[in-house]
Amino acid sequence: MWAYYKVGTVKIESHPEHTEGYIQGDKVLVTYRCKTCGMVTHYEPLDDYETMAVNLRNFPTEIMQNVAKRRFDGANSWEAFNDEQTPHSDAWPF
Repeated sequence: MWAYYKVGTVKIESHPEHTEGYIQGDKVLVTYRCKTCGMVTHYEPLDDYETMAVNLRNFPTEIMQNVAKRRFDGANSWEAFNDEQTPHSDAWPF
């Protein structure tokens, strides 16, 4: 579950000795993960992208419950749905 923000509007506070970044593929993002468990914490752009993302699964459940969510059905319809909407597929798993 990702929260997307404009670069510079969010401050990530972590202990650098506990996280590490890696760059993959087209080299436009650096993705950070916990060195102990491997959980991705966030990613930041390396070039002129304006968006970064934070993994909300790292936060307490109470915070996630108050966030408006948009779900993406990449398996069937390739449509996005808000919490209030019902997907068109019976295979919708979440």
